[in-house]
Amino acid sequence: MVAEIDAACGVVPVGAVVLNSSQRVVFNPYFKGLSLSEALKLESFLHLRRPTELQKQPLAERAAMSKSTQFLDKVRAPPPLPPLMQAAPLCFRDCHH
Repeated sequence: MVAEIDAACGVVPVGAVVLNSSQRVVFNPYFKGLSLSEALKLESFLHLRRPTELQKQPLAERAAMSKSTQFLDKVRAPPPLPPLMQAAPLCFRDCHH
């Protein structure tokens, strides 16, 4: 379960990690951080896990990508919660057991 949470929640800013010549993920020594406006954007972050979405992109798009910097999946907004789960936090907040 912890591995699943890490896979879903482990993120890094775009540009913070790169693939080196040995195909290892390493911290980018030239990365200086994100500006406040960039840090507030979801698209400024990548999942720190083996990519699962890149293989779904058209081959022409993948060929145009930089292999050393565009090798992780972009963070996207999560799908909406089912109605029952959306109501659950209200119950916990309003119910005193």
